Amino acid sequence: MYPITSQWKSAGKELIRRIVSLRRPVQVLNCGAIIVHCLLLTSCSSPNFLADIFICSFSSKSAQSADPQLEIRVGYFFLCAKTERDTHWACGNNDYVREHLLGQADPFSIHRTAYDLQNEAISSSMNIVSAISILISIFLVSSFPLIRQGGADSLRYDWWFMPGFIANPVMGITSCLLAAVWQHSVAATAAPLMQYLSQGAVTAVVGPVATALAWTAFCLSTITGVITVRAGYAITYRRDWVDEISSIASSESSEEIVSLTGSNAQDDEGSGIEMAPIRAGAR
Repeated sequence: MYPITSQWKSAGKELIRRIVSLRRPVQVLNCGAIIVHCLLLTSCSSPNFLADIFICSFSSKSAQSADPQLEIRVGYFFLCAKTERDTHWACGNNDYVREHLLGQADPFSIHRTAYDLQNEAISSSMNIVSAISILISIFLVSSFPLIRQGGADSLRYDWWFMPGFIANPVMGITSCLLAAVWQHSVAATAAPLMQYLSQGAVTAVVGPVATALAWTAFCLSTITGVITVRAGYAITYRRDWVDEISSIASSESSEEIVSLTGSNAQDDEGSGIEMAPIRAGAR
């Protein structure tokens, strides 16, 4: 193995410091972004806190009570419904909500409007693409850098995945931005339109939690994307600190081989025993 000197130690510590300082915050932020996307995609899937994560909500009031006669919340894949006789939300797919609303008066077709909005206007494709891009970023950053040992070039990179450090974060940031803008635009457009067409009989609300989560995911993806792109730039164009370690290892290995060969030759002259030369790369 190569001799360990103070210069080699300092260069190796600097390499490790850069790797650790880059990987840890990016992985934490990427995991946070994935959790946010999962919360958005599972909105309105359960009557617990997920019922409070909705893109848009429609409710109508009866003349006898100030409480909503019927309220339906719209998520990416599920709906939540609550009538004046219910104490908890009924959350599930459209068939489950339709069965729950049998016999319930719906003069303004709130359930039909919510279902059409979910199927025809709300799209989850950008959220899924963004989540996949984040998973790929976690793999790339976890593999940064890939170092192999062996032979003369003891430290070197595998360059086959380097374009991913640039293209993947850009795709993730773009898809996350489109998802947030599309979700916010659909909800902000459908809410006043529904109130206008019903002449104020239906109250429509844009989901504040889902909106905040969508833009939080975009912010986290942007931060991690910038750091990952910076890593790709450092690997592709700033190889000087890696080459420094490789040059130190090669030079010290050559000096060690020369010194060992010289000392063995002196010993052989004194003892009269002929030794085979030491080959470069021998351990």
